[in-house]
Order: sequence, then structure tokens, then C-alpha cells
Amino acid sequence: MAHSLDVPRPRFARRRGRGVALVRGELVKLASLASARRVLAGATLAGIAVSVGLCASHHKGGGSLFDPTVLSLLGLLVAQVMVGAVGVVAFSGDDERGTLALSLAAAGGRRMAVFFAKAAAVAAIAFAVGEVASFASFAIGQGTLAAPLRADIGAPGVLRAVVFGGASVALIALVGLGLASALRHGAAAISSLAALLFVVPALMIALPLSIENALDRLVIANLFAVLVNVGHGRIVSFALSGTGLPRSTLFNAPEALGVLACYAAIALAAGAARFSREGA
Repeated sequence: MAHSLDVPRPRFARRRGRGVALVRGELVKLASLASARRVLAGATLAGIAVSVGLCASHHKGGGSLFDPTVLSLLGLLVAQVMVGAVGVVAFSGDDERGTLALSLAAAGGRRMAVFFAKAAAVAAIAFAVGEVASFASFAIGQGTLAAPLRADIGAPGVLRAVVFGGASVALIALVGLGLASALRHGAAAISSLAALLFVVPALMIALPLSIENALDRLVIANLFAVLVNVGHGRIVSFALSGTGLPRSTLFNAPEALGVLACYAAIALAAGAARFSREGA
């Protein structure tokens, strides 16, 4: 008579299985939010619409700084704000409905496991939405431009710009999640995110020129500009006058993506620190 052996799974395998289950639960929870679904769909459509509208308005190019890749990805700035708000809702909405306490109970009180499962879920959904919006904006926008002005996806730097542009949307969503956890107030988190994206660059104009020039490279809009610009020499600036900044004064594209990831990491660290010491 054959006997089956019940071999216990290694501890790390059990932990990994629980971690995957937590992430799956957070994905289902976020996808079940009607408001989040509407904003994500709206972010995708708005990003595409803005990009296509800009491309349709440029029939003859735009001088030495004209970059068709940038033009077709500019709508991602709108998508960043909207998906960033979803990152806020992913935490604050859960907190306000009381379902955060249920998640903690299901995880055996492991607060950091819940927090990082939520971050992983937000990152996955925001990355998918960002890449869909980026590739769709590029494809439809380029189709709107006159043939001589179009950029080819296979041209040097173009595919990188499209992929990095979509990735920036996911990183801004993580900034939103971190702010929501750190502030524990949805409206305050969205206001702080908007200030970081728009108000801070505007206030920099009041700084002495030497300080402003030193901080230009850290402005989120300028980081995004580096990610999606393909041209050489001078780079289109979305944060300042738009007349172009010397590329030598800014980060290169991988560095800019790394700095943007640092923004997300700092926000998540602040959120995790508060979440770890406060009740749900």
C-alpha cells in the first residue's frame, strides 16, 4: 500500500506564496473601484487626445526644437496627474472605507507586507496604463502628422522615449500612493502631488538664476522632458519657458528615470514609515 508524504514547503516558498496572494488581492481591490477604472480609462483617452490634438496642429513642424516624438507624447503629462490621483485613491480610498483593516487582518497584521503589496499593485496597473497610453499616443499622433515630419519607432532613441514615457506614469502613481500614506488624507495628498508637479516649478522662477539653473534638472517636468526628447543639442523644457535647455545641463534619459524613481522611493519610504507606526 502506497503512502504519500506530506512534505512541508520551505519557509521562503510559503512567504512568497502569501506575498503573491496579497498582491493579487490588492489588484482585485483596485480594479473593483469604479472610480479608479473611470480615471484610468480617462487618463488613457486624455493622454491620447492631447497628443493627437497637438500633432494635428503642427502641419509644418516647429523650428529647430520641433521633435515629433515629444509632440506625440506630451499628453502623458495629463495621464501622469490622473493616474497619480489613482495612486492616492488606492490608499486613501481603502483607508476611508475601512477595507484597509480587513487587508491587515488577512495578512496577519504584517503592515509592511500589505503596504508593499499595494505599491506593487499600483505599479503594475499604472505601468500597463502608461505604456498603453504612450504607445497609442505615439502611433496615432504620428499618423496625424504630415509624412515628412513623422518619427519612426525604429529610429534611434524613439522606442526608448515611448517606453520611458509610459514608465514615468507608473512612477508618478507611486509618488501619489506614498503621499496618501504619509499624509493619511486624500485631498491633501492630491494637492501635494499637484504642487510637486506644477507649483514648485513655477515658484522656482522667483529664485536667483544660479540656484534656479542648478535645480532645473530635478524638476519632474524636466525629467519627463529628458525621457521623451530624442533630439540632440537643446531639449524642450515643459517646466519653464519652453525655449529649450542645453542637454548638457540635464541628466541623460536613464539618469532622469532613476531620479524620478528616487522621487517615488522617497514618497513610498515616507508613507511606509507612517503606516508602520499607525493603526489602520
